[in-house]
Amino acid sequence: MKQIKKIGGLNPLVIIATSIAVAVIAALVFFNSSQSRAQYLETAEFLNSQFVNGEYLEGFSPGAAEYGFSLEAIAQLSVAGEIDISKSKRFLLETDSSYLFSEETGEIIPGLAGKYLYASKVTSADNKALADSVIESLQKLVKPDGSLDTVSPSTFDYSWAILGLYSQDEKELASTIAGELSSLAREDGGFGFDSSEFTEASSTDATAIAIMALELTRDLGSVASGNQAAIEAALAYLDSTMVDGSHFVAFDAVDINGTALALMAYLATSGELNENVHAYLVTQIQEDGGIGSPWVENAGDRFATAQGYLALEGKSYLTLLGK
Repeated sequence: MKQIKKIGGLNPLVIIATSIAVAVIAALVFFNSSQSRAQYLETAEFLNSQFVNGEYLEGFSPGAAEYGFSLEAIAQLSVAGEIDISKSKRFLLETDSSYLFSEETGEIIPGLAGKYLYASKVTSADNKALADSVIESLQKLVKPDGSLDTVSPSTFDYSWAILGLYSQDEKELASTIAGELSSLAREDGGFGFDSSEFTEASSTDATAIAIMALELTRDLGSVASGNQAAIEAALAYLDSTMVDGSHFVAFDAVDINGTALALMAYLATSGELNENVHAYLVTQIQEDGGIGSPWVENAGDRFATAQGYLALEGKSYLTLLGK
C-alpha cells in the first residue's frame, strides 16, 4: 500500500487539517469582533422581512415610510451578524437626509436627526458628509441652556438628540441638552411625551428613553448631579408602575414597546438584565418570529419588534455605544 510521505516529521494531511482549523477560527474571531450571533434570529429575520423592498418600514399609511421606526430597526438589527441590512442602510443613511426636515417649517426634526446620527454610528454607515451636515443643522436648534428651539419638542426629541450627538462625539452639546431634559421630569419622577397641557401623565416609553439619555451623559460636566437625581426618580417611577413585576401597560393594554424600552433602561443603569421583564418579553414572540402587540392579532407587530428586538438580545441602546 502506498504510504503518504511525511514532511519534517509531520503528516501533510495533519498540516492541511490544522491550516483549515486555523482559518475557521480566524474567521469566527473576525465575525464575533464586529457583530454578535443573534440569540433570537427568527425575530431578527422577521423584522428584516418587514422592510419594503429592503429599504424602510411602512408606516400607518400604505406605501409611506415610517422613518423613525425604520432607523431604530436598523440600529437594533446591527447586532445580528446574520442579517444583511446593507440595502436599508444605503437607503436610510447613505443616500439622502432630506426626510429629517419638517415639510412645514424646513427645520430639522431633533428626535429623527438623533436617530439618524445614532444609527449611522452603530451601523458604521459610510456617510460622513451627510452626518456632519445633520450635526450642523441640529446644533443650530440648541439654545445655550440646552433647550431645543423648535415647536413643542418632546421627550423623545431631547433624548434622541442626546443619543445621536453623543454617538458622534458631540458630548459637550449632548451634556448641555441633558441638563434641560432632566428638568422636564414630572412630579411623579417620570417623563411624559412633552411638557404641554395635552400630556397629562408620565409614560413608560418616554421615561425609559429619557433614562438612557441621562445615563449616557451622567458623568459629563455640570449636569452630573442633576442627571443622577432624575435617573433615580425615573427608575422609581418605573418600579411603581410595573405590573406583576414583569411588564407595563398603556391605554388599558399591555405596552410592549414601553416594556422593551424599560428593560433596556434597567439594563443601562444597573448593568444587569431584569430576568422577569425579559422572560415576559420572550413570551410575546409569535409563530412568525415577530414580537406581538395588542394591536396585531396572532402575528408579529413590526413596530413592537423594531423597538423590542434589542431588548430580547439582552442589550440596550447604550450597549451599542460601548456603555
